Amino acid sequence: MTQPFAQPWWAGPSDVEESTLHFGAELGSGGQGRVLRIADHPNLVFKQYKVRGADLHALGLLVDIPAQLPPAERERLYQQSCWPLARVFNKGQLSGFLMRQIPDQFFAANSAGDMKLRQLQFLVYPRKSFWGDIVPVTGVNAQTRISVASQFAQLLGVLHSRALVVGDVSMNNVLWSGTDAGTASICLIDCDGIRRLGSRPVLPQADTLDWNDPLQSPSGSDLDSDRYKLALLVARVLTMSPYLRPGDSLRPVPGIPDRTTQRLDALWRQAAGAHGVRPVASQWVMALSDRDEIVLPRPPVRPVPSLKYQPLDGPGVRPAIQLPPSSGSDPVTKPPSALPASAQ
Repeated sequence: MTQPFAQPWWAGPSDVEESTLHFGAELGSGGQGRVLRIADHPNLVFKQYKVRGADLHALGLLVDIPAQLPPAERERLYQQSCWPLARVFNKGQLSGFLMRQIPDQFFAANSAGDMKLRQLQFLVYPRKSFWGDIVPVTGVNAQTRISVASQFAQLLGVLHSRALVVGDVSMNNVLWSGTDAGTASICLIDCDGIRRLGSRPVLPQADTLDWNDPLQSPSGSDLDSDRYKLALLVARVLTMSPYLRPGDSLRPVPGIPDRTTQRLDALWRQAAGAHGVRPVASQWVMALSDRDEIVLPRPPVRPVPSLKYQPLDGPGVRPAIQLPPSSGSDPVTKPPSALPASAQ
């Protein structure tokens, strides 16, 4: 986990009027929305929805979650994601939300000098020369891969402990940085796609191609489908195999300790089982640790803490988030378009 951030930058109201914001450059645009800088704060951005139908209550629940987490879990959520911080309204209509800007460390230049998001896809496909600085010529070492997989499993464990379903767990919405042992970090993006189990998402979400759960319920993603996709993420990052599925042989990249491989193989076989028996996040965290002894049985399912949310309950104040001071540089001067899903 990265060091605690150095200065607070958001402890404002849960709802903000769009007319009070001062916008800077557009940083990116997709099918559902576009992302704009907040001109008077270098670490804050606005995701403005381009489509209608965003559920303001579902978004409000996400905004309220950090205040209900223990401090250590709240810090992890803030450090390792671009979590919705406040809903934004335009004349009474939901127009989007505020979130942390993706930190510079999760961007790198390709061989043409264009800044790209360091998506997880760059860890699951063999390196290509035009990737440039995104992945070093020497590749990404085994310990960094273990760290990335473990950190995501820990973050998913925090979300699942509150019955929050990510849904689209894939190589496209998890960012990473670091090429040396012990320096890896992650960032989960598109967090407005997360929803409370049994509740509607803010907007309809789609699965990433080749990251689907074949046993997923017709009603959509749930905690167990997240667990299946976590197994895909761990195995594909550690084997550099973009199409690996439970049931296939697990052949980690050189440098993964034999002890770790044995632990992972046991969970990988379990992930090929029926819906409801896939390994939970804490099991992957344990298997990826360097402890001498490890217990792999699946923990019993415990009651999930309730999440409180009262729609439009006034300008509640969010817990302060800590971010590093701005460097004053602006390495991303145009929308950072990521490479397509095939990383080609």
